[in-house]
Amino acid sequence: MSSPNTSQQPSPNTEKLSSNGSNSPEEDHLLLSSNQNLKPIKHFSDLPLSPKLLTAIGELGWHSPTDVQKLCLLHAIEGDNILGFAQTGTGKTGVFLIATSQLLLNLNHDLPPKDQRKKTNGPKYYPKVIILAPTRELVMQIQEEFEKIANNLPLKATLMIGGLDFDKQAEQLKQHHQLIVATPGRLKDFIQKDYLSFDQVKMFVCDEVDRMFDIGFIREVEYFLAKIPQNSQKLMFSATSSDTLEELCFEYLSQPKIIRVTSDDITPENIIQRAIMCSSENKLRVFLGLIQQHQPTRAIIFVNTKVTAIWLHEKLRANGFDASLITGDLPQRKRTALIRRIKSGQIRYLIATDVASRGLHIPQITHVYNFDLPNEAANYIHRIGRTARAGAKGYSYSLVCDEYGAHLDDINKLLNVKVPCEWYPEEFLDIKLKDLPIKTPAHKPLPEKRQKKATSPKSQKPKATTTQTINGNQPKPPSSNVTGQGKTGSGLISWLKSKIRKKTS
Repeated sequence: MSSPNTSQQPSPNTEKLSSNGSNSPEEDHLLLSSNQNLKPIKHFSDLPLSPKLLTAIGELGWHSPTDVQKLCLLHAIEGDNILGFAQTGTGKTGVFLIATSQLLLNLNHDLPPKDQRKKTNGPKYYPKVIILAPTRELVMQIQEEFEKIANNLPLKATLMIGGLDFDKQAEQLKQHHQLIVATPGRLKDFIQKDYLSFDQVKMFVCDEVDRMFDIGFIREVEYFLAKIPQNSQKLMFSATSSDTLEELCFEYLSQPKIIRVTSDDITPENIIQRAIMCSSENKLRVFLGLIQQHQPTRAIIFVNTKVTAIWLHEKLRANGFDASLITGDLPQRKRTALIRRIKSGQIRYLIATDVASRGLHIPQITHVYNFDLPNEAANYIHRIGRTARAGAKGYSYSLVCDEYGAHLDDINKLLNVKVPCEWYPEEFLDIKLKDLPIKTPAHKPLPEKRQKKATSPKSQKPKATTTQTINGNQPKPPSSNVTGQGKTGSGLISWLKSKIRKKTS
């Protein structure tokens, strides 16, 4: 797979254009392909939306569209295929949820005909819209956002993710919801087990396509694209571009609108970034000093490995910080419960590996800490994109140590600017580190009856002698009181005859 294209310079067929189609000082930061005949909007009221849907959008507090919504929404509602490139947190989800809701309102919601049945094992279901996302958390968040939009609308969605009971999710299909929000693996399971058919799919949405490729779902994406009708509308969104992604687009998307909504600075302007220089030896003290100094309202701490995550989790707890840990192999029910606790404000610090850095939308993240600089520069963008959502201000601090410090150059090249570097205050080194106490299991005395049994003469039987090899030496066989032991051949026969004569005499 080709690596993401990290160049931030406009291509020859790209020009600066404002969202209303003409350059303006306040909106000239948009970069998009200029040969697409785009139809940007200024307000949600400019769209051919149902009055109830327009009211639902207003109730969510979405008073004006974001840049990506201005450029994509009308095309999405009119049925165009779209390949959209935009940064994390810019409102891509709003584009396909609004377009999906309007499409479903326009469609006939009758149940499938009775003759559309599986040959065995019950009915087969024919969804009208499929929304695909790479992680369980992102799928669940898309489902939650859809439920908010459709709160007063006759629209429902079925959730399909791994880690939850398959039969219960299959039971939900009997409600004949026209929208399915799913992860690739679980959706493929339902298709291969003949629960679903894509024959009536009108819209297929694939969010975070670049992340799909990163975690190895490219074959599943191609599998789904090959199964849906050719005239179905396809919306694909990505934070970064690559040759593989563009090849996929040209193969499966007919006359797509390729819309690139980026800024001159690849990271949001309202994220204050700092790189803190330190040695690996002092890394923990420096980090503890930073969070003591900053007192973040809610923070995500990124590390590169699960081992480091577990270690850091124990260290933070030992030093008085109530932190929680999320990794890729955490059971789904625990992951869901953990995310709910974070959103409700019960958890202040979350330690995460990169598996959680994409698609994990937690509101009001004030600080992002890179305890380890990421191995891939693009992951830096995805990590710090967890803060400064919806116009809020955010902070990003990265520890640059001798182990991962070399990655900072790649990050600066990707950003096209240098992250400011600082040294930590000397008093951070005076922080005394604590460790969690080692818990030893308390000795529980045996019950009285068991004590008597354990000390009784009968219970103190000599252990049977074994003939197993110990330390490579074969032990001698146990001794025997048989007198004839060691006799062989004619000598043994003579001895046995003498024993028989004695018994018969």
